[in-house]
Amino acid sequence: MDRAVENDRTARRMAATADEIERQARNAIYSDDPDAAERLAEKIEHLEAKRDAIKAANAEYRKAHRAELAALTAYQRDHALPHRSFETTNLTANIGRLRKRLEGMTREQ
Repeated sequence: MDRAVENDRTARRMAATADEIERQARNAIYSDDPDAAERLAEKIEHLEAKRDAIKAANAEYRKAHRAELAALTAYQRDHALPHRSFETTNLTANIGRLRKRLEGMTREQ
C-alpha cells in the first residue's frame, strides 16, 4: 500500500512537471519564429502596463495612508504596500532584457 501511494505521488508530480514544460513551450518566444519581434514587442507592452498598474496602485495607497506609512520603517512600508518593491524591480529588469533581445533581433534582420 505504501508503494502504491508513493507511486501515485510520483506520477502526479511528474504529470505536473510535464504540464508546466508544455505551458512554457507554448508561451516561449523563439528567435527563429517569423513573428518573434511582434510577440516580443507585445510582451514588453504587457509588462510595462503591468508595471505601471503596480506603481499606480502603490502611489494611490501611499496617498491614502500617508500618516500611517510615515510611522513605519522602510521595511514595514514595503510590506504594507499592495505590491512589494521587488515586483517593480523584477518587471523593469525583464523589460530591459526583452528590449535588448528585441534590439538584437531587429539588428540581425
